Amino acid sequence: MRYLGFDCLRGLAALFVLIYHMLYWTGSAECAVWGRYLVYTFFTLSGASIYFGYEKKIKEGLSIRTFLVERYARIAPLFVAVLMVQSAYLTWSGTDIKTLLLKALLNCTLLFGFASPGTNSIVVGGWSLGIEFVFYAIFPLIALGVRSNHLWKSVVAAFVVQNIFVNLVLPDGRLDEENWSLYTQPLAFCFYFVCGCYLSVVLRQISKNLLFCMKWLAIPLLSLFLIYGWFSGGAPRLTGYGGVLMQLSVGAIVLSWGCVDWSRPVFTVFSKVMGNASYGMYLLHPITFVSFKHLVWNTQTTIGVKICEVAFVSFALALVLDHFFEKPLRRLITQWNQRAELLQREPLGAKY
Repeated sequence: MRYLGFDCLRGLAALFVLIYHMLYWTGSAECAVWGRYLVYTFFTLSGASIYFGYEKKIKEGLSIRTFLVERYARIAPLFVAVLMVQSAYLTWSGTDIKTLLLKALLNCTLLFGFASPGTNSIVVGGWSLGIEFVFYAIFPLIALGVRSNHLWKSVVAAFVVQNIFVNLVLPDGRLDEENWSLYTQPLAFCFYFVCGCYLSVVLRQISKNLLFCMKWLAIPLLSLFLIYGWFSGGAPRLTGYGGVLMQLSVGAIVLSWGCVDWSRPVFTVFSKVMGNASYGMYLLHPITFVSFKHLVWNTQTTIGVKICEVAFVSFALALVLDHFFEKPLRRLITQWNQRAELLQREPLGAKY
């Protein structure tokens, strides 16, 4: 089973992050709300999806090693490939090779999420994946240590911790180059992931009437968010009442899209395609942008054409790589891990 609404929302979020970057890189407009909170939406979606898919498995005995290897296999193949391309480009641009090599090794393991990911990330947007892997590492503690009916307490605790941390790091509520490294830490986003875990529980227990109401709020809530992001202009405040409202808005949007149930085949296919392409679009669009900037565009190319070209190529590449590169490697890594698990258990079984 999979939440089709989550797939669709994940794809739409990746698309609007792409549009945000295109507008920002070309100096056409500033929609920082999209760039900030749509990435945070990924954390919430991740928490909901991981809890839905793995909570029972871990309680029934799935090893933490197997869980982490499976999650590494989900992120690493395309991330490492993009990392190699980005590292080659930086080397060609004159970046110090020794410093770059050390960062690249740390990035390959995804452990840079524990070591100031905003500073040590090489891939554009890669800092969020390092933090994501930190959340994967702590997820078994959530699944094993917190009963589902008490998970709301963890949400409240994570909300308090996150806001205390963000207020300490960003006293004026504004994010800039000077405080970027301090801000991009797992504590600054822990509420989103834990909230996503709890939303998975809510969706299992939600009444039919509330489910019906929430699914019709999915598109209006996302539309209001996008409209606000367009007209709000510059960087949003991440603290105060405004910051709290935006945090809660992310949770409300994810919950509403989790209630969407498109039974028609055309909507099912659309949602799955958007979900499959979302990760690739997120990682590939910076490379696509730089390639088009140097090789294709001229001074007469409009921003609308640029966005359409980058979105189309990134979307198509994402689907191709997902089918022919990511999924095969994911299967290989998973099969290797299963064989390793069996080899470890054989001596113990032989004794009995």
